[in-house]
Amino acid sequence: MTLARRRLNWHSAAALLAVFMKKRRKTKFGKDKRRKHRHWQVTVYYHDGEKFGRVYTDRAKAAKFAERQKKSPVVKATRVVQIS
Repeated sequence: MTLARRRLNWHSAAALLAVFMKKRRKTKFGKDKRRKHRHWQVTVYYHDGEKFGRVYTDRAKAAKFAERQKKSPVVKATRVVQIS
């Protein structure tokens, strides 16, 4: 008795491929469809040990603020982090 080889269709090939692929790590923010915007916190660290933080809803504006602050000679570092 010989077994006939079945051709893989698109769905079975995708299912087979999914078995061998690494699963993505989920972020703690997930995919919330109700969310209208994200919050980005810019933290500025000064050479004297002080910290300053500001929150933006636009990533580009947060990054622009961080870059502008880095130009100051009293700023040691800046960080942009998504907080929600």
